[in-house]
Amino acid sequence: MRALVLKEWRQLEAMEADWRSLWQADPRATPFQSPEWMGAWWPVFGSGELLAITVWKEEQLQTMGLFFLHLWEGRRQVTFVGNGVSDRQLCLVRPGVEREALGCLWQALDQHGGWDLCDLQDIPSDAAMLALAANPAVPQYPGRAICLGDSWQDYHAALPHGLRRNLDRYRRQLEQAATVEFLRLPVPEGMHALFALHGTRWQQKDGTAGMFSGHDLQRFHLDAACRLGSRVRMNALLVNGQVAGVNYLLLDGDTAYGYACGFHPQWARYSPGTLLLGWGLERAMMEGMRRFDFLRGDEPYKSQWGASPYQTMRLQLWPK
Repeated sequence: MRALVLKEWRQLEAMEADWRSLWQADPRATPFQSPEWMGAWWPVFGSGELLAITVWKEEQLQTMGLFFLHLWEGRRQVTFVGNGVSDRQLCLVRPGVEREALGCLWQALDQHGGWDLCDLQDIPSDAAMLALAANPAVPQYPGRAICLGDSWQDYHAALPHGLRRNLDRYRRQLEQAATVEFLRLPVPEGMHALFALHGTRWQQKDGTAGMFSGHDLQRFHLDAACRLGSRVRMNALLVNGQVAGVNYLLLDGDTAYGYACGFHPQWARYSPGTLLLGWGLERAMMEGMRRFDFLRGDEPYKSQWGASPYQTMRLQLWPK
C-alpha cells in the first residue's frame, strides 16, 4: 500500500468518486464523513493547512484521514476536518484491510512532521483507528441511541406508561387549542425556521443566542443540508399554520441521527419537542430506519425513549 498526502481541497474534489466508494464501504461511517458534509465545512471553517492522508492499494482507496494542521494555543495541531460541528469523527477504512491500511496512514502522519500535537475527538469507541494508534484513547462524550426494531406499534407499546400517556395527552390538548399539522419542510425553509426557533427558545431560557447564532454556522448547515438532499429530514410541527417546532435529522443506512431541535416557547406546555420526536420516529421506521442516534449528550429524557448509552473517545498523539 502507498500513502498520498493531499494539500488542496480541489484534489479531494477530483477523487470524490473514490471518497464516496470508501464512505459507502465503511460500516462505521456516518453522514459526518460524507463528501457533502465535509465539502460544506471546509470553505467555512477550514484554516491552516489541509492534511488529507489517503492510502491506496493499486487504484483503490483503502483508508483516508481528513485532517488540517493549524496553530492552536501556541502549538501546531492536527485536527479532524469537520471538528466542532460533527458529533462523530473517524478515519474511513475498508473492511478487511484495517491493520495494514491504518498502519500506513499513521506512519504517513508521523513522517509528514511539522506538528506538535494530534488531537482527534468524537471518535466511536469501536473505531478501528483506535486499536492501531500509538497511544490509548480516553473517554470523551456520552451519547445515547435507540434500537427501534421493525414495528412502530411494538416500539410504542414498550415505552414507559408515562411517556405514552404524555404523547397522547399533549397532542389531544394541543389539537383542542389550535389547528395542528405534522409535515416535512423543504430544507431551506426548515433550516431557516430552525435557526429562528432555536434562537428564540434559548434566548428566553437562559439569555444565550443558541447553537445556530453565528452567520458561519448557519451558512454551513444550510449548505450541508442542501448538499445532502434526500438524506436530510426537517420534520416540522405547524400550529395554526405557523411553524412551531422543527427537528433536524440526518439519515444514513438504517440509522437516523437527531442533530437539533427547536420550538417556540409559546407552545412549551404541550411539549412540542416530544410530539415531534414521536412523529419523527414513526416516520423514520416507515422509511426503514432501525436505529435512532441522539448523538452527543446524556440528557435524562433520552433514556425514557429506550436509548442505550455509549461513549465517544478522544485520541491525542505526539510526534515520535
